[in-house]
Amino acid sequence: MILLDEKTFKALFKEWYPVLCRYSQKYVADPGIAEDLVQEVFVNLWNSKDTIELESEMPPYLFASTRYNCLRYINRNQKEAKIIGIHLEKIEDSFDENVEYQQLEKLKKLFEAVDQLPDKTRQVFRLSKLEGLTYQEISEFLGVSVKTVENQMSAALKKLRTEMVTKQDSE
Repeated sequence: MILLDEKTFKALFKEWYPVLCRYSQKYVADPGIAEDLVQEVFVNLWNSKDTIELESEMPPYLFASTRYNCLRYINRNQKEAKIIGIHLEKIEDSFDENVEYQQLEKLKKLFEAVDQLPDKTRQVFRLSKLEGLTYQEISEFLGVSVKTVENQMSAALKKLRTEMVTKQDSE
């Protein structure tokens, strides 16, 4: 179990605040709002330091909390929700059903191929492509060198290209 004293909290804040702010900006474009949302994560963490029980490392908790705050902010913001709804309607209206189906099938095959990657390679790929983290952020998060992240990503992309071409040829 992780104990959170003042020294540990300050070290976590110093190391992860800038990373989480950049991560938050992938959800909310305004840097000020992104910083506020990340600050809220740390305030909540400090306020619950006596009752929080984490069995694993802190970074996954911090990323999940930041993502949750961002999504909650987006949901609360009615104006943005209206704009997103209008854009979604326009996008849905403009899709040719056949093209959409083909794209969904390709996407499904891609996710199946990603699931077949080795654990570390799959983890690096998902953190980069789905979570939008930089190689440096992934390196810090996983505790490996940036070069290792680059090698894992290169292996993932090579394997996925091969898989997608093989599946396309078999159709």
